[in-house]
Amino acid sequence: MFSKIFKSNNPIFELARTSQWLPPVWLAVILAVVFIFGGQFIGAIPYVILLGLGWIPSTLTPIGSALYLLIFFAVTLLPTGILLILWLLLVEKRSIRTLGFERPAALKKFLRGLAAGTILFTVVVLLIALPGYLNTRSQDSSLPVLIIAVLIALPGWILQSSLEEMVMRGWLMPVIGARKSTWLALLISSIIFALLHLLNPDVSLLSTVNIALAGLMFALLVLWEGGIWGACGLHSAWNWAQGSLFGFPVSGNLLQSPSLWMLVEDGPDIITGGNFGPEGGLISTIVLLAACAVLGWLIHRRNSPTLIQ
Repeated sequence: MFSKIFKSNNPIFELARTSQWLPPVWLAVILAVVFIFGGQFIGAIPYVILLGLGWIPSTLTPIGSALYLLIFFAVTLLPTGILLILWLLLVEKRSIRTLGFERPAALKKFLRGLAAGTILFTVVVLLIALPGYLNTRSQDSSLPVLIIAVLIALPGWILQSSLEEMVMRGWLMPVIGARKSTWLALLISSIIFALLHLLNPDVSLLSTVNIALAGLMFALLVLWEGGIWGACGLHSAWNWAQGSLFGFPVSGNLLQSPSLWMLVEDGPDIITGGNFGPEGGLISTIVLLAACAVLGWLIHRRNSPTLIQ
C-alpha cells in the first residue's frame, strides 16, 4: 500500500517540475516559514494603521465580529500569498496554477472538501459530547442573525486556510516531492506545518501531533486529487466549524468570531483538548487517524491495477 501512496509521478509533483529552478529542501523549508511569518509581519503593519484609524469594526455584535474576522484575515494574511506568488513568477518562472489549482472539476472538489471538513469536525464534537464533556453557553442574538454572521465569516476562513494550503501543500510539499521523494514530502511538510503552530496559545505535545496529522490528512487529499482544491475546502471547513459553528478556539486561538453554537469543553483535557480546542485532544487524534487511513486506502485503490474479466 505504501508504495502506491509514495509514487513520485503524482500530478502535483509534475506541476512543480515545470519550474525553471526548484530550491533545495533546506531552503524550501526556510522559505515556507518566511512566506508564512514574513507575510503576517508585513500584514500587521496595515492592520495596525487601519485599527488606529478606526476603519476596522470593533462591535461585538455577530455581524460586526464576522466582518472583523474577514478584514483581519484579508489584511494580515494576503501578504503571504503575495510573497509566494512573487517567488513563483520571478524565481521559479511558473504560474500560480502549478500550485495545484487544476481546472477539471475545481468547484466540485472544493465543495466536496468543504462538506468533508464540516462532517469530520462535527464527528469530533459528537464524540466529545457522548460522554457528557460538552456544555453550551446561551447567546443573545437570534438564530437568523447568527446564521448570516457565520456565513459572512466563511470567506475569511477560506482565505486563511487556502493561503496555508498554497504554501504548505501547493508549494512546499511538491517541491520536496519533485526533488526527493513522496514519503519525505509528506513527512517534512506535515512536521513543518505542526511546528508553525508551536507559538500558539496552550500548545501541547498532543496538539502538535494532531496538527501534524491534520497536515498529513490535507497532504493525502492533495495526492489523491492531484491538486489542492479539495484540501483548501477541507482545511477551511475544519477551521470554520471549530470557530464559527461551535465556538471553540482554533488551534489555541480564540478569535473574535461569531458562532452558531457556543460550546464549552467540560472534561479531561487529554480527551477534549482543553484551552487549545478539540484539536488538542485524543478524540481529534482518532478522527484524524481514521481520515488519513481512508485517504491512504483511496490512493491505494486508485493506483492499483484493476482486474479485467
